[in-house]
Amino acid sequence: MIDPRRPTSVPAALRSVGRYVASGLLQVEHSLRSAGAAFVDRWPALTTLLVSTWYGYTHLYCWGTGVKNSLVHPAGIDPFEIQRVPLDPPIPWLDLTPSGPVTSQFSRSKFKYAGRVMDGDWDQHTVPFQETAVYRGFKAHFERSVDWAETEFFADVMDRIDDGNPMWGCRSRAAFERRCERIDELYASIEAHGYRIQAELAGDEVDDPLAAQRVPSARHTIHDEMTVLIGRDGEYIFVDGRDRLAIVLLLDLPSVPVWVLARHERWQRLRDAVASGRVEQCDLPPRLRDHPDLST
Repeated sequence: MIDPRRPTSVPAALRSVGRYVASGLLQVEHSLRSAGAAFVDRWPALTTLLVSTWYGYTHLYCWGTGVKNSLVHPAGIDPFEIQRVPLDPPIPWLDLTPSGPVTSQFSRSKFKYAGRVMDGDWDQHTVPFQETAVYRGFKAHFERSVDWAETEFFADVMDRIDDGNPMWGCRSRAAFERRCERIDELYASIEAHGYRIQAELAGDEVDDPLAAQRVPSARHTIHDEMTVLIGRDGEYIFVDGRDRLAIVLLLDLPSVPVWVLARHERWQRLRDAVASGRVEQCDLPPRLRDHPDLST
């Protein structure tokens, strides 16, 4: 078995190129954000074009991450990868509460983490999703018919909005009430038709009540998927998509497709060892032999 503490060696030249590319992409991002906001305010009809441009940039950013990884890791890392993962309770959720120990580490747009390999103890800071206010609120609403406004979840969100922190783009009670109505629509859709990824919905020309404005490319729609990180021991840690996750758990779905973002460095080292033949899958612990991330 490989030593999980041994760091991966990255050539200095590659690190230098990576920093140069990252700096250039950051300048592009700042320009798109500032110019985009100004254009939308002045010419709302350009919204679709600007959304497409923004997603094109995020696609390029993720593609660059994938290219860098292909030069370093024997096991491929597709930054757009969708995996189907089992929903075995308890479901670990990354602790991203305002005072959480890793909240600042994961404060950037989620596409910035797609395909990344990250060291550290971030994967040790999780909470059972079924114990969160979000899940309890959904359970009360959908199983006991409690009005949204009477749930702990609604109160928590309104406290943050009232403190000047928009939630899911909602800056007022009225806006959040409209979002809750769309959550009801999403629940009804998943209950009737099952859970489908954004590319499938786009292909069938079916609207997702909670999805952002859609652009033609299926890979662009990936931004509205549930997302996970993979910890050092191969544990899937959910990090985004609370609404959908709560719904599929309440509907007792056995598994769900998710967008894989970052992996822990120790887990990636195991993937590399398996990919290079230094470790045989049959020699792994039984729980890992059929792990979805070791067969991709």
